[in-house]
Amino acid sequence: MHEHHALPENRHNLSYADSLDARRKRMAAIIRRGFDSLKHP
Repeated sequence: MHEHHALPENRHNLSYADSLDARRKRMAAIIRRGFDSLKHP
């Protein structure tokens, strides 16, 4: 489930700001994979 919500596994050990930064990067990767799947069916 963490993958679908872009939650970092170690989010409980991160500060709020670090958790948001990690989640932002994971969300970008999920969006990128989805976009790439549209380009290369």
